[in-house]
Amino acid sequence: MGTDWESILGAWAGGIDCGNQLRSIRQERRADLAAAHKLIGISDLAEVAQWASDIPTTAAELHVTERLLEVRVNDLRGEGWPWRRQGGSKIAG
Repeated sequence: MGTDWESILGAWAGGIDCGNQLRSIRQERRADLAAAHKLIGISDLAEVAQWASDIPTTAAELHVTERLLEVRVNDLRGEGWPWRRQGGSKIAG
């Protein structure tokens, strides 16, 4: 079914190969998530989040980029980038 949508989107966009673009986005997202999981431990994030007032401060304290921190926080909230994950938060219940 996914391939059908990719074909339709490609035809609608004037023959652009959306399939390769979508695969690239998915690969980039998986790489971002893997890096965020590896570099930002939940216990470290929880410790810093108790006193840090914003994303730039938290990212600086964890020695990661703001974007990578946002990827990790969105993943914990159950929000993917750029798509929302079904089922809500990973940390709820």
